[in-house]
Amino acid sequence: MFLAPSLRRRSAECLKPPRSDPAEASVSSVGPGLVGEASVTVVPELTARHLGSGTVAVFATPEMVRLMERAAVNGLAPLADGQQSVGTMVNIKHLAATPIGRRSRARSLSRSTAGG
Repeated sequence: MFLAPSLRRRSAECLKPPRSDPAEASVSSVGPGLVGEASVTVVPELTARHLGSGTVAVFATPEMVRLMERAAVNGLAPLADGQQSVGTMVNIKHLAATPIGRRSRARSLSRSTAGG
């Protein structure tokens, strides 16, 4: 996907993972209850009209899923070196359309862990 330079700067600012000290991360810090957040201001390049996923100039569903993924990544910042997370399902519900100029926020909550 192509992002205009101005959008890349905005996205980079809004979607940066929180700072964490890798030395403080441990296996015991990863588990249910981890929360992550991410937000973005809707610009024309993030709309359904621009992406071709609709004809209305509101926050596009593909961008909403990307924002949700960023929130999940931010919530998993405590992962220790060598640990990984792989998403296996996305379940979304639109609560309202977000027009250009408004902010959209995603929040993730880890409910369980699996694997070794």
